[in-house]
This record gives sequence, structure tokens and C-alpha cells, in this order.
Amino acid sequence: MSSRLLSVFVAVTAVLCAAASARADDGDALPADEASAVFAWFDTLGLPSTAGLPFVRFTQGISVEQDDGSRNPVVGHGFLLSTDVASFVVLTPALDRQTVKRTPPGTPLHAAAATEPSDLVALATTVDSALAGQPVPGARGGYAELGEGVVSRYYGRRPAFLVLARACDRRGHPDLARRLLARCANERRRNERGRPLLDVLADDVARALLWELIDAFGRPEVPRSELLVAARRIVDVLPDAGPTKSAAQFAKRLEAMVAEDESHTAPADFPDVAADIAAREWIFRLRDQNGQQWSQPGSCSVFATPDHDDDTPAHHLTRLGYDAVPALIDALDDARLTRSVGFHRDFHFSHEVLTVGDAAAQVLYRISGQDLPNAESARAWWDEIQARGPEHVLAEAVRQGDLGSPAQARKLLEQFPEHALTALIAGARAGRDDRVRPALVDRIAEIDDPAATAFLQEELIDGPTIATRVAAADALFDRGQSDVVDTMIEEFRTTAPAYAFDELIRFLVECGQPRALDALSAAVDARAPHWRIQLLQALFIAQKDPRRTWSPEWDAAAESLLVARLADREARMGLSMRMHDISMTDPRVCDLAAAILVRRRQPPGAFDLAASSSARDRACIRLANTWRAQHGQPLLPEPSVPVISPIDAARTAPALAALRAASDDDARAAALDALVGLGLGALPAVEAALQTAPGDDPNLTRLQTAADRLALIVRAAEIEADGVDVPEHLRALLSPLVGAPVRAEYAVDILTSAVRALPSNASGFELVIERAEDGSGVALTLRYRPAAAGAASAGTGDGSCSYSGNVTRSGRALSSWSGASSTTHLQTADAWDSFADDLDRAFAARAREPIEVRVVITRAD
Repeated sequence: MSSRLLSVFVAVTAVLCAAASARADDGDALPADEASAVFAWFDTLGLPSTAGLPFVRFTQGISVEQDDGSRNPVVGHGFLLSTDVASFVVLTPALDRQTVKRTPPGTPLHAAAATEPSDLVALATTVDSALAGQPVPGARGGYAELGEGVVSRYYGRRPAFLVLARACDRRGHPDLARRLLARCANERRRNERGRPLLDVLADDVARALLWELIDAFGRPEVPRSELLVAARRIVDVLPDAGPTKSAAQFAKRLEAMVAEDESHTAPADFPDVAADIAAREWIFRLRDQNGQQWSQPGSCSVFATPDHDDDTPAHHLTRLGYDAVPALIDALDDARLTRSVGFHRDFHFSHEVLTVGDAAAQVLYRISGQDLPNAESARAWWDEIQARGPEHVLAEAVRQGDLGSPAQARKLLEQFPEHALTALIAGARAGRDDRVRPALVDRIAEIDDPAATAFLQEELIDGPTIATRVAAADALFDRGQSDVVDTMIEEFRTTAPAYAFDELIRFLVECGQPRALDALSAAVDARAPHWRIQLLQALFIAQKDPRRTWSPEWDAAAESLLVARLADREARMGLSMRMHDISMTDPRVCDLAAAILVRRRQPPGAFDLAASSSARDRACIRLANTWRAQHGQPLLPEPSVPVISPIDAARTAPALAALRAASDDDARAAALDALVGLGLGALPAVEAALQTAPGDDPNLTRLQTAADRLALIVRAAEIEADGVDVPEHLRALLSPLVGAPVRAEYAVDILTSAVRALPSNASGFELVIERAEDGSGVALTLRYRPAAAGAASAGTGDGSCSYSGNVTRSGRALSSWSGASSTTHLQTADAWDSFADDLDRAFAARAREPIEVRVVITRAD
């Protein structure tokens, strides 16, 4: 680190350590001297400069399909680095360099790749307003989003705000720049509170540079010499940042590897050399192994190459087999770096570079079929192989029926099939674990032998778990024994759900027999919502399988099953799921059934997952009626839509005029309260004023705020007792809410009071708060669930309750949670702090955005 950079670093740290925490957290602009110090530090980092670059809005020729079938272009903003007739290069505020090929003139907008001038200050102002939680003047569709290209997976939010701030400062907008810097300070997480802002930003930038470096390991076209330069740069520029320690380790290893690359010579006549010599050369070349991540979450497999190439060092070592084992064991502790990168999730920094030792361990597992975590265990295994012979070691391992047996069984079948069947049957009978026995049954199914068939028939009836019985059914069905379907139907009807019950559902769906689907439809109501959701998921996956063709009879049975589920309003709380383009949190059974039905034959707009639950209920009935009409069945009545009578203009016009004329904060607040006090019927007049106001009307923000508050007025607050003895004070708590805007503290009061006075004949309750997109206000329902006969218990005390809930805005889950807690804790407002924060975010929605809140409390004692 240069002396100049060190002096800047120390000076800024001293300034910010004393002041940043105290002043930035209040949301004001960072003081000018502190901002100057931050910018001075930022300019020393060697990041790409945006000085003098045009700021543009650009499209990339990429689009996203909407619910109505239309396509919207993916839009970004950035600094134009270069442009010509063929392409352009943009540097986003998140410091992503994007090269985009231009599309021909006349290309449809959603598919076009082009640039147009944009306003940096306007974008930065939008970001600043969004972070402040304030509506942007003139915005009618919701609170401002940060926009495409503002943040990246590397640099995240805070460094991107810093980049925008530096660019704004250079363009003569220091106040806006200082406000954005204050946003950086406000974004410190709980464990960062009290740390100097510069230290936090230094860690952010070092982490981003380290992440980029690790990702570059996964691109073999980047030479190791460049990786070394990048690692040294982090060490030189950010020596004290937390992530720099990892960068220093990378630099040390890369220095040695670059020198080895220059001095290494392959054996003469390689690969036509002795096996042990070939093995050690292939191990040296593992440094170039470019394995890929195989799932998220998951891990990196050195065998999963980008182009499915099997001409790699790892594959060659596997083909050498036992001849490569001694060299692989010696390599298990090799810390040199490969070109394989693994991670937990690609959207947060959990990335690591696999070492040659990691790659050697994966190859050794392929050869041995055993998890050999260290050189000591590997040598013990190798000694046994040499002493007894691999066929006997493998067969003995399979007979154990433990967690390692399935992998050993695969190796035994590959290498010594004549020894396999007896060992597999013995291992299956010894294995009681649901992960082991079904896997061994699957291996037995690969053997064409009467003894294998006899064992499978025995396992179908007498197997100890659902998982192993279904595995046997799969194998026998593949052998042409279709009568196993009836056995599995009876299994579904009579067996209590357990681990692998979803496998039973999958079998009955995928067997292709309409009678199996009919049986599932008839019996599924007795199962919990989880299994009904699982059934629909299995049905959707089967329909999407391009390898399968279903009969018209099966297809008709599937559609009938889906239609039957349209009336199923139960939800699977605590589940987040994504299947193709269907994404749901805490899904209701009816919503998933409707989403699948629409993707079969209905137009895309027939069902909107982002709509309110009342709108989705009506859509479900319309879908059911479409099917019923086609099949000659009577139609179902459609629920009515709440109608709010508009207030006469003679009352709303003066209130609107007073709001427009208000000249100070007190007058504006009083006028706003008066307008909201007119009630929900004033909303149409306010929305009409919003629609007719010009875009530069200074009253737009006031009008939008009035509409948003009016739309939060409670239309109905009800208790559904279902025979439960509801305390009168709870009814008294709800009745005053009607006619006033809902607030987070109201919901918390209801929850704490309901837990505190949980009736003895109730098993729990559910609080539902819903606002539809039709301007009909908020409906609040406290719904009790009666206790089972003989299960009543005391209503108060120090018992425990399970809880689950979600907060959704415009179909997007702001939060979803579940757990258990003492009843005493759930009676306190502190227990609901995070929930209240989520409600505040939901209640900040625009007037026509649907909101749904659901909390389920169940007595556990």
C-alpha cells in the first residue's frame, strides 16, 4: 500500500469512526468533509472511472413474459464506454461491464438491443427516494424500485450507491451525492452498527473483488498470471479489509503455480506411459479441471464439465481406476487450485475454489464408491483392497446395508456383476434406513434374474417402509406387472403418511393409469394440505415431462382431479415452491390447481397468482364453471364483489381543494386527515383526481398519499367462532377498527390479546387481513378453530404455541415464517416486532395493490 493511500485510509477512518454512526443513521446527508474523505478513498481503489462518460438507458435484446402473454424488455442503466454500429459496451452503476450486440432496425421493442440518453440525476434521485421509503413525485404504480443495473451480485447495494454518489458529485450535485452516502451508512446490518462507514465499504469492495476473482477461476480462458495480478491488487489496495486475508492466500498459491507452469515438462510419450506415471501427470493437470456446480444448494462436481467433455484429467484418472489410487491418495492434501468453483447459492457470496486435493477426493470416490475423507482412511481402504481383492471388499460393504452400501453396490454391479445379486439382497434385508434399502432395491431391479423378481415381489408386500415398497412397485411395473398399481392404490388409501409418501403419490401419478388418478382424487381430502400440494406438483411435473405421452383417458382424469381441487382453500404454510414459471409462498391448494389448469388449456389471463385471494377465489370458480359447462354439470355461484358507494362530490370536492391549498405541514396533515375521515367512499374521487392531474402537478404526492390511506380503511372486522367461546373483550377490540385505516399496531394488539385469552375449547386461531385490488378496503377476520373432543385445556399459562404466517404484497411474499414459542412470549408486543415491520412495508402499498396477511397460532400443550 502506498504511503499516500495509507494516509488517506487512516484519515478517513479517523473521521468516519467518530461521526458516521451518529450522523448517517438519521437519514440526512453525510457532512461535506466526510463525503470528500470517502470520495478521496474511493478514487484510490483503481475501479473504473465514470468521469465524462455518457449516462444511458439500454435494452439487451432480452425480454420477460408477462401474465397476459406480452413481453417486456429487460432494461438497464449505465455509463457508455464505447459504441459502434455492431455493439456497445456499458458500465452499470454496479460496475458490471456489459457488451451488447445491436439488433437490426425495426426489431420489436421487447427484442431490441439499443441505447438512449438517460438522466443520471433522475435515477439517483429515484434511488434516494426509494431508500428513504418515500413515494417519488408523479409515481402512481407503487414505490420506486432501484431499477435494473443499479446493483449486481458482486457489488450489492452499498458500493453501487457509492458509485452513483461519486458520479453525481462529479456532475455537480454534491447534496444528492451526500444523501446517497448516508444511505450507505443506513444500510449497515445489525452486526455492523458502530463500525466506521469506511471499514464497512472497504469490506464490501474487497468482498466484491474477491468474488470476481473466484468467479474468474471458473473461466479457463483467464490465465493464472492474470488471476495472480487480481489477487495482488486486493492485497495492495485493501490490506486491512476482512476478505483480503483470503486474497493473500490465493496470491501465495498462485505465485507457486505460475512458476510451476513455466518449469513443468510432461513425461515423454505421455499419455502412453506407465499407469503410475500417467496418473501423476493427470493429477498435475487437475489444476486445469473446470468442473461446474450441479445444483443450488449443492456442490461443484469436477466431472460436470461445461460441454460434457470427458477428455479431462479427472475422467482419465477415473478410467485408470485402481492404478491411479496411490497417486490420488498422495494428492488428497494438495492445496493447489483448480479451475472449478463451488457455492451454496450463486446470488450471495458463498463461493470457493476447489483444490487439487478436493478434485482427487472426488476421483477417488468415483473409483472406490466410498467416502474417504482423509489420506489415513484412504490408505486403510487401499490396504484392504490389496489384501482381499476388490470384489470381496465391495460385496462385504454391500451386505452391511449401511449408508455406504448403495455406492458400493453400484461399483459391484459395474465391476463384478456375478457377485452382485446375493450381496444386494442381503444388504437390502439388513438395511432399515429409508435412504439405503430403496436404493439397494433399485440396484436389484437392474438384474434380470428370477431371484431378483421374487425378491421384488416379496418387498412389494412385506417391505418395512413406504419407500422400499414403492421402489419395488416401480421395478415390477417396469417388468410389465401392472397389477402393482392396485396394490399401491390400496397403500395410499390405508397407510398413514410417512417419509417417502410423496414417492407413492409420484408412482400413482406417473403409472399412467386413470384409475390411479381417480383413486388419488377420491382419497386425498383425508390427507393434510402438504400432501395435496405434493399431488398437484407431481401431476404438473408429469404433464411437463417431454419423454412421456399420456392417454386421453389419463389426461381427462388429471383435469377432473385439478378441477376438484379448485374448491380446496387450505394453505400449506411454511412452504416456498417454484415449478417452471409458477412461484408460490405458503400456497393454497386451489391456487396451485388453478395455475396448473391455466397452463394446460386456458388463456394466461384466466388466473393471476398476484391477485388478491378473493379475486383468485372468483377465478377458481370461473375455471370450474368452464369445465362444468363442458361436462354438462350445474354451474357454481360466483361470490359477489363488495360495493362501496362513492361519496357525493359536494363533500369530496372541498376536502380535495383544502388538501391542494395546504401551505405547510400542519395544514397538509389536517387536510389529509379530514379527507380520509370522509371514509372509503371518498377513494373514487381521489383516484379520479389522480388520473386527471398532469404529470408535473405538485399535488400528486399528496393525492397519492390520500388514496393510499383511504384504501387501507377497514371495511369489515369479524370473528368466526365455530362454536368457540370467544371473550367479549375481543369482539370489543375489533369493532372500533371498522371505518379507520388499518395499522400494524392494531394487528399486534389483536394477536397478543387473542393469545392471552385463548378459549379452553379452541385449538388455536387464524388472523387474516386482506385488501383486494378493487378499492373495497380491508377485511379483517379472526377465525377460531375448535379443539378436538376431550382436548380442551386452560386458556392461559406458560404453555407453548406453534405459529406460522406470511405477509404478501401484490402477490410477492414480503415474509414467511414459522416456529414455536411460549404462550407467555407471544402475549407481548416484542414477540411481533418483525411482523409489525413487515406490516408497515405491506401497508405502504399503493391503493390498488392487493395485500394479504395471515397468521396461524396453534396450541401445542
